[in-house]
Amino acid sequence: MFPVLLIIFGVLWLIFRYGIKRMKTAAGSAPGPNMDDETEDVDAEVVDETEPTKEERIKIHYKLIRSILPPVYSNDVTMMITAQAMHETGIFTSRLYREQNNLFGMRHPTIRETLSVEERNNFATFANLEDSVRDLLLYFKEFNIGTRFKDVNDYVKTLKSKGYFTDNYINYFNPVRTYYNQLKELIQ
Repeated sequence: MFPVLLIIFGVLWLIFRYGIKRMKTAAGSAPGPNMDDETEDVDAEVVDETEPTKEERIKIHYKLIRSILPPVYSNDVTMMITAQAMHETGIFTSRLYREQNNLFGMRHPTIRETLSVEERNNFATFANLEDSVRDLLLYFKEFNIGTRFKDVNDYVKTLKSKGYFTDNYINYFNPVRTYYNQLKELIQ
């Protein structure tokens, strides 16, 4: 139960931090007409908080993905999927990730079932990160992608054979393998 609460807290914290940054960006740095000095001080305290380290961000996202994947997916495959998300999002920093909750660079599908709520800039937008993971599972189901893989090479070859990415194999495989190896050190 504690790991689930930790994951939920981490996701809510990230959403909260993102909301504060968006409010500050939209409002500028000066307080608006309805903001008093007390509100400005609270915002300043929140902004001064330390951001999670890269390693903490990776662990939070691994745990999030693990919590959504059915038990049939091993921890090893969870690390492969998380490494894929790290590659697609620039280690959870890309605009697509921040603004559209898109962990996997998914396009908004027109044929298969999806949890995407809208298409923006040719990509799927999700209500939350959890739906992005669930949508990947819908993609796997639609294209008959299994739940077991020998290694990262097998996983990426399967994605390529199903048309998941259009880049050449090596350009996709190398970063996913690198991130997978980083995850193995962090998680195990």
